[in-house]
Amino acid sequence: RGADWVIHMLVDIVSKNGNLLINVVQRPDGSLDPEAEQILAQMADWIAINGEGIYGTRPWLIHGEGPVRAKGGNFKEDFAYTAKDIRFTTKGDNTLYAFIMGWPEDGKVTVHALAALPGVTGKIATISLLGSPGMLGFTQDAQGLTVQLPAQKPCDYAVALKITGEDLKNAGNLNNQFGVPLTL
Repeated sequence: RGADWVIHMLVDIVSKNGNLLINVVQRPDGSLDPEAEQILAQMADWIAINGEGIYGTRPWLIHGEGPVRAKGGNFKEDFAYTAKDIRFTTKGDNTLYAFIMGWPEDGKVTVHALAALPGVTGKIATISLLGSPGMLGFTQDAQGLTVQLPAQKPCDYAVALKITGEDLKNAGNLNNQFGVPLTL
């Protein structure tokens, strides 16, 4: 398995308030296999770009959205993540990180959990892509927050949107007065 598998697992686990322990086996002389060194180097490159969305973060109201769902039991970590799979972390009161687990072919991603619902949704101030200069264009409606990504992706694996604003609640996970989840 490669760095993509480990990075996707890391993002998924951190979004659920977990920790990932990575076991790197050494040879008897203390050296590492070339494959392990390559994976660790790729992970270091990814962390240099996206570490802000991992270190010192907390889980959001939901861990993620998209077609990939966790299953019980052992050894069920081989998921085929796509650009529709998004994982969330937060830092402080006004920063939300949305990790896109694949790069969309059309250059746009929609975060359904940030749909604009009157009286429920907070105000988004800025959106940027970690590792990419400048702010990104976006629209927000009842279907979700749609973000136009830059032409060049900043890394080969999961990329992180940094969303800042006020009162960024998860519209799709709030309950009404009867405890019934609201739907989009």
